[in-house]
Amino acid sequence: AEYMGEDDAHICAGFLQLRLSNKSMALSPSESKHIFISHAPSDVTAATELATQLTAIGYVVQCGIQADSAAAFVDQTLTAIADAVVVIVCASLAYKESSICRMQSHIATHHAKTTKVIHVIVEEHYRPSGWLSRAMTSLWYPAWDIAQMPLTAQSLAKHIQDQYAKTGGKMRRLLSDLNVEEVTAVLEGLRLDKYAQLFAENCVDGATLVECKDEEDLVSLGVALKPHARKLLRAIRTYEKEGLILGSVSDVDDTASTS
Repeated sequence: AEYMGEDDAHICAGFLQLRLSNKSMALSPSESKHIFISHAPSDVTAATELATQLTAIGYVVQCGIQADSAAAFVDQTLTAIADAVVVIVCASLAYKESSICRMQSHIATHHAKTTKVIHVIVEEHYRPSGWLSRAMTSLWYPAWDIAQMPLTAQSLAKHIQDQYAKTGGKMRRLLSDLNVEEVTAVLEGLRLDKYAQLFAENCVDGATLVECKDEEDLVSLGVALKPHARKLLRAIRTYEKEGLILGSVSDVDDTASTS
């Protein structure tokens, strides 16, 4: 937050860490999806221009956190990242040295399974090091030249669209990330809802399903009919590899190969 001194920033980072260590605290994404841009105060010009360009393309963008207290900052940070489809990290030396920025990056990377983290470098000639270097993937985008920002935003938009086939603002998910209720929705889409109650009673989530390697594994979960087991096994293989959009799951071809 731009108003904060370094002492306030350390306090907020401490509050964030405390909230994350509380097992009763969960990041619960809502239906309101957006792109969240995490940046250091000194990089606000580049971050704001990037937000402007992405908004022009058609995305809903939240750029940074504005709050009048440490408690409000913590709550808004957790909500903003939990509700984000994508978190864009504006990498720079200032970002690397900020305790608040480090915690935001940590939350996005480790505590929001439905969130994709994309890095842009907003400081020319900056070479990431330390924790920020370890957090970054080999894919990043240049964003230090304001004149080139429209091109950077277009590249980011294409990457986001390639990663997540969006339907009604929803994002593509891996099967292993789905909870028990979401698995029930998948079963309904596959017309296998007769097993929904049994799966719910046995707490079968997406992580459990991806452990099923053959039809016998599904039979052990209660899918008694072999054709149904074959259908679900094909869906498991497809959805864990390609992902799925909740609410857009449809029946699969029973004649498809099981190889």
